[in-house]
Amino acid sequence: MKKHGQIGFSAATTIIVILSIVIIGAGFVLVNNMLKSTELPAFQKSMPQFFKISSFPEKGQIGTVFRINLELTNKTGVYHIDAKITNAGKIISTIALYDDGSHGDSSAGDGIYANTWDSSGNSEGVYDLNIIINPSDKQIEYEKVASLNIFKEKCESLIYNGDPAEKVDVAIVPYGYSNLDDFRQDALNWITKGLLNYEPFKSEKDKFNFYIVNQKSDFLCNRDNATRTLMYCDDIAVERTASQCPSDEIVVILDDKEFCGTASSYAKACNGWNLRQVATHEFGHSFAGLGDEYSYGSAYPQYKIIAEDYPNCDVDGCKKWQNINNIGCYGGCGSDELFRATKENCIMKKYVDTFCPVCENHIEYILENYEKGEIQNLAAMPAEKIYLVDLKYEKGNLSFKDVYATSGTAPDRKIKEKADYTAKLMSFDNKVIYSFDFALPNILHLPPPQNENESSIGSVILDKLEWTIPAKQSDKASKLDIYDSQKKLLSIDVGYFSNSCGDGKCEKHESALECPSDCKENIKDDLCNYEKNGICDPDCKNVDPDCKKENWILAGLIAVSVILIIAIVMIGRRK
Repeated sequence: MKKHGQIGFSAATTIIVILSIVIIGAGFVLVNNMLKSTELPAFQKSMPQFFKISSFPEKGQIGTVFRINLELTNKTGVYHIDAKITNAGKIISTIALYDDGSHGDSSAGDGIYANTWDSSGNSEGVYDLNIIINPSDKQIEYEKVASLNIFKEKCESLIYNGDPAEKVDVAIVPYGYSNLDDFRQDALNWITKGLLNYEPFKSEKDKFNFYIVNQKSDFLCNRDNATRTLMYCDDIAVERTASQCPSDEIVVILDDKEFCGTASSYAKACNGWNLRQVATHEFGHSFAGLGDEYSYGSAYPQYKIIAEDYPNCDVDGCKKWQNINNIGCYGGCGSDELFRATKENCIMKKYVDTFCPVCENHIEYILENYEKGEIQNLAAMPAEKIYLVDLKYEKGNLSFKDVYATSGTAPDRKIKEKADYTAKLMSFDNKVIYSFDFALPNILHLPPPQNENESSIGSVILDKLEWTIPAKQSDKASKLDIYDSQKKLLSIDVGYFSNSCGDGKCEKHESALECPSDCKENIKDDLCNYEKNGICDPDCKNVDPDCKKENWILAGLIAVSVILIIAIVMIGRRK
């Protein structure tokens, strides 16, 4: 018979067993946490450099959003990487680099870290990059491991007739000039003595703004060895440079004493022979989509021009312009099988000071129907951002090369051109913000020969090329999707250029460190923040000191359990 107040042995044993299990379990967790707990390794300057770093783009005007890329050769022991942007020894900004696949860093966990830095509000100059691996008191900086080159935009207005949203904005850029005053004069001569001397441009001159990019640039322009008149340039470099100005249309003037001219998505011409007419002919291609009115001959018999592609070329009978009086139907418009409206008197056929009536009508139609678009004041240009999306085309396949954001005014694209592709800018909730069509610029148009007795190859079709499409940036944008007529071809991540902090949603490109209003630090965001702030970061429990309080709780639980077991045993013995 048990006395009152005595604990039965079986009950005591049960309690001891339970507490022992708790102790063993807690001890296992404690030991495991202690084994996992890692001191931040100290990466010293004397160690072999184990990363590669670069920026994209390599240089840009003020307002360019640079992407900093760092690739680790061995990511063992790396938990956090900071990049410091400095100028003349002064810290301008410190940004964390991510390996989460959402900051332009390729795939999550692949050892490639990246983030962006907006250069808006800074002055031109060279900015150095310092890198700190696992920032702490033990670490030192890898100083000046890369640099960012920022320049002031060099857009200069030559003829300004009003709001770029309501005008055709023509950006003229130089190539090969040692004296930019000569370039400015050549540009003015082409505008005032060339293009605006031709109808209907002469009567509609107030619908245009003309700018020059007053900056020496290397577009790697080269002549085609066979034709000498055909010029190849780095289209991406041309379009990036022209983006400093509002640029619905681009014209490159080359300081070259030979005869040359080419048109694709933009026009280019040498200043050496008849610049005013050669550049105007090429502008007829790039601006109005006009075709050549001379026959190409047999140099490229595989190229068959399509009548519907060009408003000034038609099949026999010339029904396209049957309602226009006093013009005819003459054989030879690119190919011998197609027909033009006048026998000789058109700059799309030879070097004369007029467009044919069909060409005039088409240009007038474009200008009369130039829709009023979104207001984009020239004075506000630096406050706006555009994406510059580099694309690659090869043998029928379109691929993505790279993208960045910069200050600028996006082309309004009010002229309906051949639509090979459609781009749709998508929001974070997968809605279309806006869309636009764009053409594949793989047809190069050459100017008519200098002498009528000479032959010309006419147009050349490229089976591979690289070029840039500009698009207006939006802080609501997550991606840019590109389609052909049948399916989606590309989905380009632009979310990491968006400043969506404050919308109450923790987007994939946001973290608690940079956007604490949307993202909480106790939620995984693929960034290890191990500073002592009272919050355990789930992205790096093993190095965050705030997570180690869990060990003290377990140790306390074990201690209390041991004390209880001892007390029970002592009471049992006494009784």
